[in-house]
Amino acid sequence: MRKQWIFRLLLTCLLTGAIDVLQAQDDCAHYTNQYEQLLKNKDLIAADSLVALLRVIQALRCPHDAALINRKKENLARLYRVTMTGNTGWATMSTKQNGYLVSINQEFAITGQLKNILEFDRIADDLYRIQDTLGGYWLFHKSGRFVTSTSYDSIWNFDENGYAGVQKDGKIGVIDKAGKEIVKPEQRSFTAGISNLRVDRKYGFINQQGKIIVPAIYQWTWNLENGSVLVCPDSSTYIFIDLATKETTTYNSVDFFEKDFSALIPRTAIVSIKWKFGIVDGKGRLLTDLQYDYISRFNFYNERLVVTKLYKQGVIDRFGKPIVPLQYVESHNRYSEGYLGVSENYNKWGFIDTTGKPITSFAYAGVSPFGEGLAGVSNGSLWGFIDNQNEVIIPFSYESAGTFSQGLCPVKVRGKWGYINKAQEMVIKAKYDWANSFHEFGQAMVTKDGRTFWIDKKGIEQKK
Repeated sequence: MRKQWIFRLLLTCLLTGAIDVLQAQDDCAHYTNQYEQLLKNKDLIAADSLVALLRVIQALRCPHDAALINRKKENLARLYRVTMTGNTGWATMSTKQNGYLVSINQEFAITGQLKNILEFDRIADDLYRIQDTLGGYWLFHKSGRFVTSTSYDSIWNFDENGYAGVQKDGKIGVIDKAGKEIVKPEQRSFTAGISNLRVDRKYGFINQQGKIIVPAIYQWTWNLENGSVLVCPDSSTYIFIDLATKETTTYNSVDFFEKDFSALIPRTAIVSIKWKFGIVDGKGRLLTDLQYDYISRFNFYNERLVVTKLYKQGVIDRFGKPIVPLQYVESHNRYSEGYLGVSENYNKWGFIDTTGKPITSFAYAGVSPFGEGLAGVSNGSLWGFIDNQNEVIIPFSYESAGTFSQGLCPVKVRGKWGYINKAQEMVIKAKYDWANSFHEFGQAMVTKDGRTFWIDKKGIEQKK
């Protein structure tokens, strides 16, 4: 019984092998005929002939005649300029007249014609990038359709959000996987390798390779030009993003010291979370704890900031280093010409310099900021003016006083405000209910009989 079983098994194998050989010979004969047809009529290619061609080139048939297959592969590859695409299941081939995209899977399909195909590579799960010999790139879906309706000079790889950068005529844009231009190609200026991106009134950033590095989902964005950006989804949320590490830091407010920090590289900024303030560097990293009750950008002078904590005020530099201890109960909140008016006990005022050194005694009932070398001070009943040596320059003669600017200073006389010069001359008659210092453009805001308006240095009302 055992010998009979072995004999039957050997007989079956021989018969199966013979059938396989016969089938292989039939296959070889069939594909050899197609091969001959392809050689004769290379510009009129049928779908089954293309598949046969690819199978021959891949040596999927006739393994018993490797030399013949190699010759056929060389002949056909040279004739049809065939480029295989690795394990993608697709190949490109081109004749004198046309280019073809061909599936070499069992369920093959001629996907269409495109002249002069040069390259064909996969850039997403179902999407391929095609380059023609004219240098144009197209997006192609594995189902056999072209996704883009136009060619681009470049199509970069898709990112994790499904967007790819494209370039056309030197202009950079963005497409999605459906081929839709999310951002139409346009000329862009790049700073530190990135450019602002706007999509449907939202903002983000794009790099020079067309990759969206910060999605366009924010109300405001700023390029900090130091490898970081600042983005705001709303008016009370400010997010620093490190472009290299993708780390983020969030604050409720951010205030840089530069007037136009979108065009400069800021070194430090004032930030807050839940009304606690501190100092950060240009990447949003804390240089101080969020310990202060208040810091204002308007306090900034000569690298000095006035800070408030637990009803006490002091001075720090822009990096958070303490300069003046938290020891004063009140101040002007800002330096003026290098001096800060401070109070030790609400009715004893004086001035300190940027090092915290007092330049006057704390003997005044009130003081106004320095302006053009003079500061208004009160002796408890009247106001006069001193210089930075604590010398009285204009006697105590006024009910109240402001700050000199543009050569004039508002003072109060018999319940009304006017303007004097440094010679103590009343240049503009005291007739206003309230008066502010002159601005650099030569006008001051005043109030009279319930009206607020602007006047020039001659007291003439100015039209808006």
